[in-house]
Amino acid sequence: MMIRFPKWMAAAFLLVLSLPKLYAQDKQSFQQPTLSDSTSWILVLLPDIQNYVKFQRNQPILDVMMNWIVQHRDRLNIEMVMCTGDLVEHDDIINPDPRKMDQTGKQQWEAAARAFAKLDGKIPYITATGNHDYNIFSYTHKPKTTHFPQYFYPDKNSENQKILREVTENVYGNPS
Repeated sequence: MMIRFPKWMAAAFLLVLSLPKLYAQDKQSFQQPTLSDSTSWILVLLPDIQNYVKFQRNQPILDVMMNWIVQHRDRLNIEMVMCTGDLVEHDDIINPDPRKMDQTGKQQWEAAARAFAKLDGKIPYITATGNHDYNIFSYTHKPKTTHFPQYFYPDKNSENQKILREVTENVYGNPS
């Protein structure tokens, strides 16, 4: 008895058989990034990390990114990391809609702070707040508030302490 396969299935089978060889070739030709000028340094930019913390399943991606930064700090002369804001999806959400996120605001802040803790004592970083980092109920005459200072306080990272300069007071009356 002879079994006939469609042509596309035979092509797919051949592709699957060739994948290990293709992968091995790519692995052999990969070269770690390097600096072309030894006096250069790198600022790593992390925009809008809220998509990594609003779902628990995405949080390991942010951890991998932070681990990569620490791992390559010396070889690439990484001097600073900057997050442009929107560390969380919603600052004070208590009952998240599972279609949009599965983490409360508190859980999101904890995940963001935990990820940045990998840099604490190793690399200074700047974290800016974005519109998502403030309460979502500001339209109801409540002042805009954020839990940012509870998770990203001035002395959280000793490397930040070395470069911080107090220039004014923040909305809470604390030096910032």
